[in-house]
Amino acid sequence: MALTKGVTEEHLKMKVFPYTLKDKAKMWLSSLRPGLLTSWTEVQNKFLEKFFSTQKIDALRDKNHAIQPIGR
Repeated sequence: MALTKGVTEEHLKMKVFPYTLKDKAKMWLSSLRPGLLTSWTEVQNKFLEKFFSTQKIDALRDKNHAIQPIGR
């Protein structure tokens, strides 16, 4: 993915993420203290803890690792 110079993929994900949410997920994110989540990994982990069971999280992580592009 081509990004603007100085903008990381992690930063872009964190900026776009709120616009992908609706209903309970949107309310959850807006209820968090500003600055609480400072990395994309923190956002992912908190979101998954809140909205997915442990089994579903493990399955999604396994699927995500299985489709990672070569060289990452």
